[in-house]
Amino acid sequence: MPEPGYGGGGVTISGRVMSMQGAPVPGIMVTLAGTQQGQIVTDGSGTYVFSGLPPGSYAVRPTGPCAFAPDVANLNNLYGSVTQDIIVSGCDGW
Repeated sequence: MPEPGYGGGGVTISGRVMSMQGAPVPGIMVTLAGTQQGQIVTDGSGTYVFSGLPPGSYAVRPTGPCAFAPDVANLNNLYGSVTQDIIVSGCDGW
């Protein structure tokens, strides 16, 4: 039974991993933890998408040889879609 106010389409958490200058950063592993778990690698435009998720609380964490801001994004009590962009810093070439 869906949660009240939950349309059944699911929650989508998406965003881009970018350099401080706004350039896309492909190949970064983004891990989703919380109500549901998953991992995805950013595509050529630095984009990641977790879709069809049940409502709940999630943490999005990029991993790689760089420093990230935020290093983890806590997204609590989601019932709709959200965009969480991540900035790469402290990494050679970016």
